[in-house]
Amino acid sequence: MQKKKRSILKSIALPLLGKELVEQAARRRTYIIRTFYAILLVGGYLLIAFEETRHLTGLNALGRGRNVFFGLVALQFAGICLFLPAMVSGAITGEKERDNLGLILLTGLGPRSILLQKLYSRLLPMVCLILLSVPSMAVTYLMGGVSANQIGAAAWTLLLLAMQVGTLRLMCSAFFRTTAAAFISTYIIGAFVVFCIPVLEAMRITNFHRKRGLVFDLLQQTGVFQILTDIGFISHPRDLLFMHMPPYLFFEKAWTGATKELYMVQSLPVILMSLFFFEASRFFLVRRAFAPPMRPLLWLLKQFDRIFLRLNRFTGGVVLMGHGELPNKKPIGWRETQKKSFGTTRYLIRILVVLIPLILCYGIWVMTLESYYAYDWLHFAVFAFWIMTPIVVSAKAASLMASERSHQTLEILLTTPLDTSELIRQKLIGVYRLIAALMIPFVCMLLFATWWRDELARMGGRNYYYFTQHWDVTLYGVTSVVTAFIYLPMVAWLSFLIGMFIKTQSKAIMVAIGSVIGWCLIPPMLLAPFAMLIQPDNESPFNVMLLFSPMIIVGVNEFNELGIFAGSPWFAVVANSIWYGSMALLLRVLCTVTASWLLGRREPVTGALSDQSSGNAPPQPEFAVPAGNSSE
Repeated sequence: MQKKKRSILKSIALPLLGKELVEQAARRRTYIIRTFYAILLVGGYLLIAFEETRHLTGLNALGRGRNVFFGLVALQFAGICLFLPAMVSGAITGEKERDNLGLILLTGLGPRSILLQKLYSRLLPMVCLILLSVPSMAVTYLMGGVSANQIGAAAWTLLLLAMQVGTLRLMCSAFFRTTAAAFISTYIIGAFVVFCIPVLEAMRITNFHRKRGLVFDLLQQTGVFQILTDIGFISHPRDLLFMHMPPYLFFEKAWTGATKELYMVQSLPVILMSLFFFEASRFFLVRRAFAPPMRPLLWLLKQFDRIFLRLNRFTGGVVLMGHGELPNKKPIGWRETQKKSFGTTRYLIRILVVLIPLILCYGIWVMTLESYYAYDWLHFAVFAFWIMTPIVVSAKAASLMASERSHQTLEILLTTPLDTSELIRQKLIGVYRLIAALMIPFVCMLLFATWWRDELARMGGRNYYYFTQHWDVTLYGVTSVVTAFIYLPMVAWLSFLIGMFIKTQSKAIMVAIGSVIGWCLIPPMLLAPFAMLIQPDNESPFNVMLLFSPMIIVGVNEFNELGIFAGSPWFAVVANSIWYGSMALLLRVLCTVTASWLLGRREPVTGALSDQSSGNAPPQPEFAVPAGNSSE
């Protein structure tokens, strides 16, 4: 009997799960993430509860728990989407980078067992973070307005979202070779899954909202809508477009009084999508275990090369820019601008040739919309730039030195007879070229947005609710351009500093992007309690403190509300430019001063200074001429 019991325990043993949990418990960042998550969750809950009940006293606060509960669940949804990809980061790619995946596959564990244990090891900490909201949910239940079924639906939906995001991240981790690529692809695929159908709906391609369109007519004729409506699975045709998203499922179905059984049935799209992601992970686990580097960006750029070479036949073979010559004075800069995809001039120009016509087509499409939708889609284009561009610049700058460490070329790079400040400047030449290339489509989009908004204002758009104040075209354009020219180099220097400090490339990219996001979000969260207590008006000097967050000036300028900064828009623009320009300069000086220490490089500073002071400074060697072939 005892032997049989041991065999049963051995059969259900989860060795990989135990190993993962022990390793996570030994990492300091595990507790940092949990503490940070708890602070954000509790702080957000207190702010929501205070805002909802600050004008109420005694029994008047009863029945107000519904809105507080609504905000608490929304915070949990946001926390899962932001934190879980970082927590699942490295589930499979970490084993690939450490060359351990082959050893794991040689064990008796099957692919599904490996993936399940990897997934559970990441979901268990997330479940613990979800349980942090149980006391807050109990308080909202006591406040009234929330039923026990709704609390159960919230817990079930949070688990569904965690499973969906975790399996998506697991699929990306099984497919890609590096943690950084899997981390970024998770957000790209997730954004596509979330925003693809709403964008199609907004562009009136599906048009389910108005119960029209080719797809709607096809489903209507086949009787699918009628059957699903009769059984209570859907209440509106748009449910078929959004029920794969757990937040929509909760906020649209749980509040309508759906029964437990019906709510479980309505969760099937989310469960099926999670199963699809998990089976795709199993499919990629073995097939992509030892896959060579794909470099999809380089492959795409080479396809552009082939297309433009074919088109060049019609121009007589004219070549405006060759492949570059050997370096003369800046060897590190030549390496960054000739050997890297995002630094090569011809590749950047060809990307611009593709992007600018897309922006032109986007502008023509916006001009066909009504004024209400036109404003929204102009805002969408500007905010899309401000979301994607800093991420690309941050990832590029953070990986400069971290990639040298991972490729074991940093020691060779540090032996070059250049001082550290000059080496850093040449390393960042490719990043500055990337910033210049990204600024060109942004300026084109900005010019169009400024012109078309001015036209809409002349046609009666001044009554639009965004433009309660006077629309100043010059103020909008100057603020946008100056902010972009200051923010992008500042992000580059901050990310480069983090890349020198952190050894792993994937970790450096994630920390750099997380630092930029934290810089944007933490100041408003810290100032929010004081704003609720003070209740500042639109011209209060307290609003100037919001400029400690870089994103505030972007959003306020986009919605034409610069007057909230002490009633002086130009003062806010000048103060913001001086503040963040000084921060960019400080980060640059900090990178230059600490580079030798962070990179472990020793420089003969004293000797060099003494030689320069005596007028006998040693000549710098030329890289274009080898040491033994110099002609005098």
